[in-house]
Parts: sequence; C-alpha cells; structure tokens
Amino acid sequence: MNIYKIYFFTVVTILFGTQYLVSSKETWEKIKANGYPLKMYEYMSEDRFMLGMERIPYSKYGNKTIGKPVILLSGMFATSIVYVSHNKSLGFLLSDAGFDVWLFNYRVTGMSKKIKDPRTGIIPKLTSLNWDYSFHELAIYDLPAAIDLVLSVTGHSKVDVGGVSLGATIPLITLAEKPEYNKKVRNLVLMAPATRMGSGYQGIQYYFIRKAIRTFLKAKFKFNYISLNSDPDNIAVGQLCRIKFFGFICVQSMNLIQGFYNPLHIEPVIDVFTTYPQPTSLKSVKHYFQLLLSGRFSNYDYGTVGNLAHYNSITVPEYNISKITAPAIILYSKRDNLVPPKDIKWLLDNLPNVKDKLYIDNIPFSHQSFVMGKNSHLVVAPYIVKQLSKNY
Repeated sequence: MNIYKIYFFTVVTILFGTQYLVSSKETWEKIKANGYPLKMYEYMSEDRFMLGMERIPYSKYGNKTIGKPVILLSGMFATSIVYVSHNKSLGFLLSDAGFDVWLFNYRVTGMSKKIKDPRTGIIPKLTSLNWDYSFHELAIYDLPAAIDLVLSVTGHSKVDVGGVSLGATIPLITLAEKPEYNKKVRNLVLMAPATRMGSGYQGIQYYFIRKAIRTFLKAKFKFNYISLNSDPDNIAVGQLCRIKFFGFICVQSMNLIQGFYNPLHIEPVIDVFTTYPQPTSLKSVKHYFQLLLSGRFSNYDYGTVGNLAHYNSITVPEYNISKITAPAIILYSKRDNLVPPKDIKWLLDNLPNVKDKLYIDNIPFSHQSFVMGKNSHLVVAPYIVKQLSKNY
C-alpha cells in the first residue's frame, strides 16, 4: 500500500468513524465567543430564496459608534465563517477599524439554509429546493438583495462590497449585469478575483485534473445539487484538524488544492474542513469548471441548443465588465495558482475604474492566504482598512 492509499484510508476511516462526535461553531457563535456584538437578518431574494446575514455593527472596543457598512462575500462552497475564524480575522479587524461589517451567505449556505420559509413556517429540505441556478443567479438575485437590505437598514446611500475568489466574482457579475447597482457601491474590494481563469492550473502536473474536469462536464447526472455530508456544518475532519498530526494533514490537503506550500492559519483551516463543502447546485460547479477551461468570463454554457434558447446565440456571452463603474481595489498574489497574475492583468486592463491594487510578490502568499494566511492580518487587513478609509 503506497503513501497516498494510506493517507486516503486514514482520513476516510476517521471521517466516518467520528462524524457524530463533532461539535462545530457557526459564524454567529464565533462572533459572540470573541466578544463582538451580533445582529442577524433574514431576507428574501427576488427569485424567492431565503437568505441570511450576520452583522457586527461596531467593535467590542470603543464607544459603539456604527460606521460605514461593508459586505464581505466568501469563496465557493464556504460560509461567512472564514471572516471570523480567529481574533485577527478580517471581519473583526474591519470592525475594530470602525466599519459596520455584514457577513454575506449565499443561498442554501451557512445561515441561509436554516431559515424557515415564511409561506410554510418550516425549513425547506434540500430535496425540495429549486437548484436550477449558477453563479449568474447568485449575482443577479442574492447580492442585490443583500445590498438593498444593508442600505435600507443603515440609511446609507452606498456600501463597500468585498470578497475573495468567488466572493469577488459575484460582485463583478452583479455590476456588469445590473449596472444600476454601481451607484450603490462605494468601493469594490476584490481579493484574488476569479474571472478569466485560463492561466490557472496549467502544466503537465495538472493534466489529469483538467482531463477529469472535461469528463465531468460531459457527464449526465441524475442529481441537481451536491451535498457530500448529511450535516454540512458538522463535519468530523474539521475537529480532527485540531489534533497536531491531523492538523498537518489538513493544512497539506489545503496546500494541494491551492498548489503551493504557504503558511496557513490553523483556525480557518479547521473551520473550512468543519463546514466545507456547503450544499451547492451542480450547475454552479459546472459553471466554475467552464470558466476554468474556457479562459472566458462568461455566463453559463448550456450547449449549442440551450445557448440558442437562452442567448439567441451559439456562443455564450461574456460579462461586459466595461459597465462596472464602481471604484475597484484589487489584491492579488504572485503565487496564486488558481488566479495567477496573468489573468488578473486582463481584469486590470479592462475594468474601467481601478483605483488601487496590491500585488503580493515578496512573501509566500497564495489563493487561500487572503483569508487563511498566518500573516494576512499584517498584509491584507491594513491595506483594505487604509483604502476603505479614503473618500473616493
């Protein structure tokens, strides 16, 4: 038995042997445990999905003054917990800097999947939901609803919107497809934004991964959503990561995903493995893979016949980022293997209103480092606070 089989057997055995012994924390519990004030909001998207956001209105330090609002979006399959995993997480540091922090959850993710349907008074089962959505629907329905809620509650005319990876992709689609929302966004903070990804995961070492993705996209499935765990917020691997030996395996597994070895903070790694992956539509996964292989920043590809029906064209239309006029601040890294600098250059060259950028090239810093890096609080947070404190 080789080392890879031993590794796989160990992880799987422990996962299934201990899956009912896990006691995980959710975003709201993390906020309260760290002593910060908490508010929680339920609201509905235009296509009638129930959504939820956690809010840190002010810091646990100071005079309880509520500052300018900022919405933070997480990456694919993740929940808002990535922004409050430890006391130096971005959500807490923004709060300490005087911002009103709102933590966004996509439909059927984190807090959003535990809200009762107001029509029935019960929490819908996964099998009863409409899973016919991709990134496009998250962008044209979920985020606009969140922006409108924040502006309504706070009385502000604009809100800062920030995200990492997919959390940076969604706002770009929103502002390209619903340009009227540009006037509602004060600053757009894009950390490792996944748009055109044609340069990511290139090379012979990723040949079989890309081949598997092509096979996946061609396959016909009988299911329309992916939920790998019966309780997505209570996954045993996350708690095992707290043990030194398994913690090492968890970090190395994350490094395999992101492609490079970089120091990661153990707390967010634990939270990711405890709550990851969240339930996601098959269509969203396919949309991600389509972008990865095509090298285009485009809508969902339905195939020749489907594209004609949806777009009146065989070719899938690209998102027109020239319509994005909100001030953009872009953070990216030399060692980001998923969204490398070559792809970011396209965004920098074509986004109309880039106000500032941070290129991290002199320290080990990869795709996951923006929210899980041991030094992200020294690199990312101070820069974002400084930029959001300016008046554009």
